[in-house]
Amino acid sequence: MRTDLFETVVVPVADPDDARETARAIEVYLDDGAEIIVTHVVPKGEGAPDEASVEQREGFAEEAYQVFYDELPDAVSVTPLSSRAPSTPMRPSSRTRREA
Repeated sequence: MRTDLFETVVVPVADPDDARETARAIEVYLDDGAEIIVTHVVPKGEGAPDEASVEQREGFAEEAYQVFYDELPDAVSVTPLSSRAPSTPMRPSSRTRREA
């Protein structure tokens, strides 16, 4: 069975602003039916420990995932890689997707 190397792409996002910028930057390269796995990364801060709790980080990641999802067209499949739902596709938020 032959598969395209870039059939499914993993995309890291650090925060909601980064998620928005990243989604807009890659959108032009995505075909209808593209599959993306989005994962949250925690920015490293100059040796200082992260003071956010696991629950706070999970909430922040979920917000970033939703912003990323909302920026992309409906024909693109986005699956968040998280400890809560490692393979559950995103559902539309109550927000309206941005107009192109």
